[in-house]
This record gives sequence, structure tokens and C-alpha cells, in this order.
Amino acid sequence: MLFQVNNNGLVSFLREVSQFTPVAFPIAGDRRVVAPFWADVDNRLAGSVFYRESQDPSILRRASGDVRTYFTEFPDFNATWVLISTWHQVTFFGGNSQTPVNTFQVVLITDGEFSFTIFQYNNITWTTGRHATSGGNLVGLGGIAAQAGFNAGDGQRYFNIPSSRTADVVSVEETTNVGYPGRWVFRIDDANVEVGGCNTASVCPHLRPCLNGGQCIDDCITGNPSFTCSCLAGFTGRWCQINVNECASNPCQNSGSCKDQINGFICECPTGYTGIHCQTGNGCDVCMLLPLKPDATRPKENEPKEKHRNVKQSDKNFIEVCDLE
Repeated sequence: MLFQVNNNGLVSFLREVSQFTPVAFPIAGDRRVVAPFWADVDNRLAGSVFYRESQDPSILRRASGDVRTYFTEFPDFNATWVLISTWHQVTFFGGNSQTPVNTFQVVLITDGEFSFTIFQYNNITWTTGRHATSGGNLVGLGGIAAQAGFNAGDGQRYFNIPSSRTADVVSVEETTNVGYPGRWVFRIDDANVEVGGCNTASVCPHLRPCLNGGQCIDDCITGNPSFTCSCLAGFTGRWCQINVNECASNPCQNSGSCKDQINGFICECPTGYTGIHCQTGNGCDVCMLLPLKPDATRPKENEPKEKHRNVKQSDKNFIEVCDLE
């Protein structure tokens, strides 16, 4: 299996993911990732990243037992390969040896046909690096917080751990879908990511609390069952009730006007600029079409440059004159 353990808190397939500021799932371009905590990790300053592949019988037995426990429809599952990746007491970019640290782990399990993963969180204290594109503060909070979940790389199939890319992801170690806070378990080989099930009564079918297409996930905690909502891209909040304002980051350049959309935005560009972010100028602030005179199809070579900053032939009868002054 071709994979890369990236120091930025994820395991990628086919190619590495060097981007340290997380983007919202789904993302296309064959970026297939399993991301327990995609954030701007800097283990040069504190902490270490470990990983190992294993076919050790004792580890395979333990992994097989976990799968059978959380997915009772696979009572005969026997793992043949396990990958264990651990980010141990790592800090964030812009931090130092004294700044907050996180510890988290991902375990990939397969028998060659079915595949599962376990996310485990311990002592999550920061969410964001201090790079300008991330916007974290001195203690690693604020800005664009960590993304956790899965992305198939086709721009369609994905799963977000509840609270991903929000300030609440700092409390991910208090959440679960299998009854153990800090642990999330999934089947990831199917067309859709499947979450582990409860062996006790489920609250989601009765409450149906998640809005805007969000997926309700039981936490399976005995005696005090609750739920979390995994929101579709473009929504956030406890019940996925909040439409994320993609204009909040001021993506439109050159005085463009931003219009918020579901999981996106549209920039209305001023005259003279184009592009998704109004980033491309055509060299003209004021333009007009002038009819061509028979003897004046273009400015004369000896005309002052100030008179015509940019002149181009528009069609056989007109020229477009753009004056930058």
C-alpha cells in the first residue's frame, strides 16, 4: 500500500500533502487523505512523529478485536496489516519548546478487502499554527482550526469529524462515536464512510437533530447517551445550523464585492479586473470603444505615451482605448 505519513497531521495516499493550513473537505485532485488532525504541526520545535507497519500477530489480534466490537456485522474479521501513526506532544508552527502540545494517533486496519480506521486523541490543547495563512494566536488558537476526517480525492466523498475547522475542535478528545471519549472508529473502504455502531440504544433515529443534511452520530456512552453532528461542507454549529460565511476571510481583491454562497463565494469584480478573486487586471481602469478613422487605425508612433496608455484593435471598425490616468 502506497502511503505517506505527513507531519501536518494526516496520512495521504498516492502523493504527499505539503499544505499546512487545512482546507475544508471535500477536495479533489486525487488528494486521498486520512486526517486525524490536519493542522500546522511543527515537530522541529517540540514532539515527534512516529509510524510503523505491522503484521505482528498480537497487534493483528487486537486490531481484529476492535473491528469486531465496533462493527458487529463483521464477526469473523481478521486483520492482515496495520499502520500505526502517532503525533506525540507536537506543537505548532510559530510556537516553541514551551508552547502547548498535542498528542493524537491514527490506526489503519485491513484484511485486504475491508478497511477500517481508528482516531485516538489525548491532550489536545492547540488548533492552529501562526503562519499568516492560518492566523493562530500565541497559544495556537483562533484562525483556521484543524480539519479532521477523510477525503476520497474525487471532490464528492468525504467525512468531517464534528467541529472540524472550528474553535471547538480543541475539545475533540471529549467526543466519540463508540462510547470512549477521544476515540472515533470508521469503515473507510465503502462508497461512503461508515461510523461504528452502538451496542446500546441509539438516540439519533429518535431526535434527528442535525440540520442542512448533517449526519447524526451517536456517542454510545452508556447511561448518558448523546450525539454529535457531522456537517456537510459549508455548515457548522452544534446542529449544523450555521451557514459558514466564506466571505469572512475577505477573499476578493482589488475592491471586489464578495457574495456568500453555500460552501463557496462569488466575487463581483470592479471594471478592469477578472478572476475568481478579482486578482487579474487587464491594464485598464477606464476603457471605451472609439470608431476608427480611415487614416488613424492606431496611435502614431511619435504620439506621447501619456495620451494612450493601452490601445488594442477590438474589431475592424473600432479600437479599445484604455486610459490609466
